[in-house]
Amino acid sequence: LHFACLETRRAAACEVGAGDRLSDADDGLVELRTAIDEARQELQAVIDDGAGPDEDVDAWSEAITEARRDLDDRIFDLRRELSSDGALPRSVSSDAVIARLGPGEVAASFLRYPRDVSDDGGAAIDHYVAFVLDGTSDEVRRVELGPAVQIDALVADWRLSMGRVQGPTRGGAESEPDELDVEQRAGALLRAALLDPVLDVLPAAPRVVRYVPDGDVHLVPLEALTASDGRRIGDDVDFRRHLYLADGRVGAIRATGREEFVAVGDVDFDAGVEEGAPRGPFDPLYATSDEIKRAGALFEAAHGRAPVLLSGPGATQEEVLTAAPRARYLHFATHGLTSSSDDGGSTAADRTIDLLRGLAPMALGGLALAGANGGSPESLLTGAEILARELDGCELAVLAANDSASGAMDAARSQ
Repeated sequence: LHFACLETRRAAACEVGAGDRLSDADDGLVELRTAIDEARQELQAVIDDGAGPDEDVDAWSEAITEARRDLDDRIFDLRRELSSDGALPRSVSSDAVIARLGPGEVAASFLRYPRDVSDDGGAAIDHYVAFVLDGTSDEVRRVELGPAVQIDALVADWRLSMGRVQGPTRGGAESEPDELDVEQRAGALLRAALLDPVLDVLPAAPRVVRYVPDGDVHLVPLEALTASDGRRIGDDVDFRRHLYLADGRVGAIRATGREEFVAVGDVDFDAGVEEGAPRGPFDPLYATSDEIKRAGALFEAAHGRAPVLLSGPGATQEEVLTAAPRARYLHFATHGLTSSSDDGGSTAADRTIDLLRGLAPMALGGLALAGANGGSPESLLTGAEILARELDGCELAVLAANDSASGAMDAARSQ
């Protein structure tokens, strides 16, 4: 039951985009989609306007709450209509998932959840669990993986190890042949905690593992972890990462026929900023000019089409939002930005960020575009603005930006 509820919720969230496409032919649903876009823009406008010098912060917070409530109501209306038309899945069963598995394939759905660890139900600690299915049984195997703090620490250690000097030596001597380097050791520890318990419940070694990550497991390409013999575990097992497990349409990218490559780099963050005016924190990223040109050249050689490169003062929000829906590949080489009150501040600004973290977390982070040092909302591309665009034809998006994977952790996990 837990597995079915989890995957039904994931499938519904992912299929909203597919339902949006189906609504193109229905005037009533088109109106609902338009209303949702307008509500998103209104919420962003209220946030961007801020609390004026003579305006009560609480009144501004109420306006944000009301705008978010209006957006939620419109999204609910669309989902209700799509569900009644059969565009959204009503439920996902384990039998349907198992039926789609081929020979030697297994499915694993990871979940980070608060687990009660007290006798009276008064304390809960986040844990990881994996729901495991294979074609040899109709049973869903529940595998408890342990406290999230331990696994998250192993994830962090493995990621950090990739930036350390590999192959440690003693007194300048060569490492022993059987001595694993830093990254391999960290990868082996993470594999033992995260994958071994899953693989141990299977009757035979799998050929393919289809998996859905959660929490910090999103940060780990499982195939890159170290196997017990020191090789990569992906050398023997094909790991396929998906958005959800339902009806064989696992995380599929819509075939649009579009072959566009859109890259943003060498952005002029001072565009339009008058001399002597207060300047924002974004320094030039000169090397990103070569970065996007090289990436564009690789695309052109492979696909025979010229890339779309947005740079300098031309890398504006308007240009990016116009080009992005046509892209199969997106590449952003710019600054990321986040807002956070994790230091426990109690100012009006801190309280507002706390409010947004709960109600509109996607408005707290984004990417800096042309003119960002002038502070104009139009020079930033927030997560909320990206959500308002149809980007389901995008197969790969690269965020080569500082702080593009940061922000309020509880908001990121809730999204």
